Amino acid sequence: MNARRASPQVSSETRTLKAMLMHEDVPTCLRAWHVLDLLAQRLEERRLAVRFTASVCDFNNLATTTSRAQALADASDLELFVLAAHGRAELPAHVKTWLEEWAGQIEARSCAVVVSLDSRAGYAPLTFVRQTLRDHNVEIFPHWADALLGPWDWHLDPVQADAQIARPWAEGLAHRYETIHR
Repeated sequence: MNARRASPQVSSETRTLKAMLMHEDVPTCLRAWHVLDLLAQRLEERRLAVRFTASVCDFNNLATTTSRAQALADASDLELFVLAAHGRAELPAHVKTWLEEWAGQIEARSCAVVVSLDSRAGYAPLTFVRQTLRDHNVEIFPHWADALLGPWDWHLDPVQADAQIARPWAEGLAHRYETIHR
């Protein structure tokens, strides 16, 4: 007897979530898209019909004032921001500048931020993002490349380990959007 898994009934009302994927290079761009795909799967499992509109920005595109301004305009009302980097060094100065400028335009709206780093990355990019956005209405989800489907290793981040429940990052994001959009 072949058992077939029934697919969940997705709500008929499709919601659009605006996302921005900012990446260091092609491999990190692919990882950022994978983050978005996994979140979409988790939302579908929760019977939420979601469509993402995503803008994509390479770190190098932020090197000029004009391109940074365009990226800020694109990020004006984000619900999800994915920053994907190798994380072996500090973020480039122009990326830090953009993040600081973006933080200045975040108002009372809520945005989730995923900082996706290589498994053996340092903490500098994540620390910078946390410090820059700490006084704003954002929820930050750290993500390590080898943990695409598994739980976070909370021991890597002792500051947040005591304050949050360990759960897979995609489930955490899916729960966040389910709460907001139900």
